[in-house]
Amino acid sequence: MNPNLIVKDIQKLREKSSNIDIKENLDIIVFNLKLILEQSNGLGLAAIQIGIPLKIAVIKLENGEKFVMYNAKVLEKEDLAYREEGCLSFPNKFVMIPRAKTILIENGDGKKYSFENLEAQVVQHELSHWNGELIIDYETQESGI
Repeated sequence: MNPNLIVKDIQKLREKSSNIDIKENLDIIVFNLKLILEQSNGLGLAAIQIGIPLKIAVIKLENGEKFVMYNAKVLEKEDLAYREEGCLSFPNKFVMIPRAKTILIENGDGKKYSFENLEAQVVQHELSHWNGELIIDYETQESGI
């Protein structure tokens, strides 16, 4: 798959994602997400960004491994920080966004995972995609919105 296939249409990106049925064969979606993420040199990619409105995302961890997040629920968030954030759907755009410094989620596999700092930011960014929330929602009047 080609990184140019990343959805940039705001209306499509605003579509809320649905829970996935883990009985479905999602191997092809995960494969494509990982491939596009690697080719685009990104840190995270939600399925909605390739036109699939399902709650699944791939996150590149600091150790280089790729974490597959699906049907995740936030259990805890701690300590707020404003950080600059970009998005593969909005190339060359960066916005200051408040995100928790640490986050604890329960993934679709029932296991709990804790993330800190940049990884926590990326997890929250992908969770926002599932809800149709975009980085441009955080732009101020001064920045042109």
